[in-house]
Amino acid sequence: MEKDNKYSTDDIATTLNVSIRTAQRYVENLVNKGIGKSFFERDVFDLIISRHSNDNQTTEDDTEIITDYFTPDQYEEFRKRLIEYPMLKKHIEGLQSEIEYHKNQYKNLMHLHKEFIQMHQTALNNTTQRNWIEAKEKRLDNGL
Repeated sequence: MEKDNKYSTDDIATTLNVSIRTAQRYVENLVNKGIGKSFFERDVFDLIISRHSNDNQTTEDDTEIITDYFTPDQYEEFRKRLIEYPMLKKHIEGLQSEIEYHKNQYKNLMHLHKEFIQMHQTALNNTTQRNWIEAKEKRLDNGL
């Protein structure tokens, strides 16, 4: 149960023979939060003051500490996600590079396609003009 003089809500639940959620509520009830303030029972207040007196470090950080409780399965899943995060981030960066590559390929192909269309249009115009010239030379344009 004891782990470096620290206990979990699982330890409380086991010792008191209650559910983990009930143990979590016991811990949550140690601090009553109001708007912008927290309220403590006297014994919790004395414990905090006593611990602070024994601790050489003081924190002047105004950020709120957010605690959340995990079941062992939830914690294991969370731990896995933390381990996977760097790999997934690297994979996403690789995919983004691939997307940029394909965008550039698409732009190049569109440019080539436009040139191909223009080249065919020029060939069609030349053929039409050539046919007209041949018809003129053979005097086939009189009926036109």
